[in-house]
Amino acid sequence: FFHHDEALNADVTAADPALLARTQRRASGEVRALAAGGAVVRNIPGARPGGAVTVDGRELRVVAVLPKTAGRAEIFLTEGDFTTFYPGVRSDLAELEPATGVSTDAARSAIDRVLADYPAVDLQDRASFKEAQSRGIDQALGFVTALLALAVLISLIGVANTLTLSVVERTREHALLRALGLTTRQLRWVLAIEAMLVALAGAILGVAMGIGVIASAMGALSASNAGTATFHLVLPWNHLALILVGAAAAALVASILPARRALRQPVVSSLTA
Repeated sequence: FFHHDEALNADVTAADPALLARTQRRASGEVRALAAGGAVVRNIPGARPGGAVTVDGRELRVVAVLPKTAGRAEIFLTEGDFTTFYPGVRSDLAELEPATGVSTDAARSAIDRVLADYPAVDLQDRASFKEAQSRGIDQALGFVTALLALAVLISLIGVANTLTLSVVERTREHALLRALGLTTRQLRWVLAIEAMLVALAGAILGVAMGIGVIASAMGALSASNAGTATFHLVLPWNHLALILVGAAAAALVASILPARRALRQPVVSSLTA
């Protein structure tokens, strides 16, 4: 059960003491002591274990205070107290735990039989919940990947344009190198290496900036969810290495047309340009 109390400007939630204690391990006080007439609070000014908090004109004893976060004030009550204060609020989420000695599969089968007459109710275990959350994240990542592919295509055009301008501006230089004995293959490699340096410089700078932004986001999430969730930055080094290798390979492709332009120019006429 959940309800936002406008008078208190706080989120009031019905909670099971054992489940709440499992997820809130940094509390001041004893979360498992939550019972009728008690409350577990967060972000309530002046609240302390043994004190009191007023809900709907009735004082409840504070049994535990959770670590502060950047979110709104929260009050956790027993289901009985919540129903007494907010009889019109219907439950939208229930957390269940199998009894001692009952396997997860047996518990799920029993719950499925109960929910057979309630098609609107969705039963999820930890694995299916993770899958549902991952599905949304994967969709967002797919959209970001499509934008990234478009950005890569634009960057390839930019590298090719940069090299083409470089070829045009250094016509005499390339002709002189060829006159001094630089082979066709060697000139192609000169332009290819130049393209790879440009692409890798941009890729390394972009990866570094991306890591910085994500690290800041993880720090902000951890600070705003202190005591409820912890976020860690995990870098996929193999993917990052693949990005750098892909940038170098794409630069090689982008250098083909500028190299052809440089090699089509006659040496003698290019020297007099």
